[in-house]
Amino acid sequence: MSGAATATLCPACGAAELEPFFRIDSIPVFCNVFATSPTEASRAQCADLELGLCPACAMIYNVRFEPALLDYSPEYENSLHFSQKFRAYADGLATMLVRNYDLFDKDVIEVGCGKGDFLAAIARKSTSRCVGFDKSYEDEQSFREMPNLRFVADEFHPHTYEDCRADFIISRHVLEHVPDPRAFLLEMRRALPDGGGFYFEVPNAMFQLQEFGIWDIIYEHCSYYTAPSLARLLRSVGFEPTAVHASFGGQFLCAEGHTAPIPTDAPAPESDDVVEIRDLATAFTREFERTILGWNDALALRLANGERIAIWGAGSKGVSFLNLIACGTQVAAVVDLNERKQNRHVAGTAQRITSPEELRGLAIDTVLVMNPNYRDEIAAQLRDLGMRCEVLVV
Repeated sequence: MSGAATATLCPACGAAELEPFFRIDSIPVFCNVFATSPTEASRAQCADLELGLCPACAMIYNVRFEPALLDYSPEYENSLHFSQKFRAYADGLATMLVRNYDLFDKDVIEVGCGKGDFLAAIARKSTSRCVGFDKSYEDEQSFREMPNLRFVADEFHPHTYEDCRADFIISRHVLEHVPDPRAFLLEMRRALPDGGGFYFEVPNAMFQLQEFGIWDIIYEHCSYYTAPSLARLLRSVGFEPTAVHASFGGQFLCAEGHTAPIPTDAPAPESDDVVEIRDLATAFTREFERTILGWNDALALRLANGERIAIWGAGSKGVSFLNLIACGTQVAAVVDLNERKQNRHVAGTAQRITSPEELRGLAIDTVLVMNPNYRDEIAAQLRDLGMRCEVLVV
């Protein structure tokens, strides 16, 4: 897990060189692109990851990130809307945004809309004109009859789509994929007038560090934000947060507010923030080694005793777990509710992704749940399937 990295200036503030503290060699470039065959999956492209901390603004960034390795296309699939629990969260969020920002007869843009589910919820609850941008978007039949909703299968650039101006901008789980976040945010800022509203959502790096969320460290995410680093970055480009808070059991970090004039000087960092995050980063690196060894031993023992093990969740966490644990290829089944993932194969370890119903015929003894937020939902589905197996949260 060690090795020298090329000195890299912080992409958020540009004020200091990043201090590398954590490294993983040869992990799949894409956790959320699934192969059509085991052979293709086993040959998935891999790359090295090394996280560095900015001593000036406390942002965390993969200093070995190569943007050219990632090309987001319709094959990219990370929708969580197949889960009832997640749908309830997203629906509540859409209701809140429509109500709090009076999104009626407004122009709303979502940058990085994925397959369009969240923006469709906004459109259903409002009379606003909603436009979503995402290279991975595919035409969804169910959205065609909504007159106030349209999608563009492309990246958002105001100079390319000059007619797209917004009263409110949404960008959820996109900023962590962006190697130049200031330029990305400035593009969006140009589409909003002063006083325009915004909502950003990213994985919560403080949660990952404090709860040792090692399965959330993936190559697709080049940037990792804590509340202080996200707020400073947003203010530096004219987004003034009125609230920066955690959601979804602490796993997500949300920032909302209104635009303001772009300041001439970047907000000064709080030294206490940097010290705390540096300490957490050091502990995270130690815990990574212990966690990998612990799960290696636990799974090896269960497999030696003849247990058949399944993982529920073929998202980033599940794919990371399978590739980082030495006996990951011996996991008997990988389950996901997302029908677009089923019958495809996991990058690296090549298991075929199954539907929950298929588990009935696989004699599974233990189901590993990759996200604790879904533990009760998954246990209920297993009971409904008539399955009596142990459920463990990873």
